[in-house]
Amino acid sequence: MPGEAILDLTGTMEGLINEQQEPQAIMRKLFDLARALHQSEHVDRFAIGDGCYTLQELKRIQDQEEHDAFLARHRPGR
Repeated sequence: MPGEAILDLTGTMEGLINEQQEPQAIMRKLFDLARALHQSEHVDRFAIGDGCYTLQELKRIQDQEEHDAFLARHRPGR
């Protein structure tokens, strides 16, 4: 059985932060991208900052509106 596929989305998140996107918009875009990659590329987990998340974990963060805390944890230069 092949290993788990992990894709790093840190650069994508940093780009959205640098564009001064709102936290809700950043999480929505990260989740939408992760969902598309999960479906088409069969990526299992997503590295963001110093964490690694499943699609379900990213969805929970988005649904429970934990985006501010999530972005604060992973903001570059913290």
